[in-house]
Amino acid sequence: MYISSFKPFVLLFLCLYGTIALGQDNSKIISGYVFNENLVALSNALIYNEQFSIGTTSDCLGRFTLQLPKASALLRFSHVSYTAQYKNISDANAIKIQLIPKKIKLESVEIESNDIVKVHQKINTNILDFEFYDENIVLLLIENGTHYIRAIDASDNTLAELQVSPQTIDLYVDYYLQII
Repeated sequence: MYISSFKPFVLLFLCLYGTIALGQDNSKIISGYVFNENLVALSNALIYNEQFSIGTTSDCLGRFTLQLPKASALLRFSHVSYTAQYKNISDANAIKIQLIPKKIKLESVEIESNDIVKVHQKINTNILDFEFYDENIVLLLIENGTHYIRAIDASDNTLAELQVSPQTIDLYVDYYLQII
């Protein structure tokens, strides 16, 4: 009779202890900061654990938080154009990871083209004066040392151009009238 009166308490104790024991997980929350060699935060860095297939990315300030099912895990830190790093996380709750840029050596680069096109010609242009006429603009400018009066439309198309000799600004008024 004495033991049977404790049965309900023993059963209740075992149930509660079992629930508490099963409810305790061994998970761990890891947080940290990912940055480059200049200590600049790296956003969108990938933090990944292959064993549990769990990962996250860093925010715009390089910060991340990741919950792992075990207190100890190997994490892979990677980012485009940076060398991936692995870190075994066991005791640390907050970690800092510095990623180093990848250096890719190219043996050679070959560029071929059947049509050679001059893409860019450096033109040194200074606009000295301008006037609006209707929807057009007349510019007094120096281009590579030569003075021009050029009329252009709203779409930047040249309507007329006149090469002029360097003179005082007052004399260009006559040229304005000739070009319009």
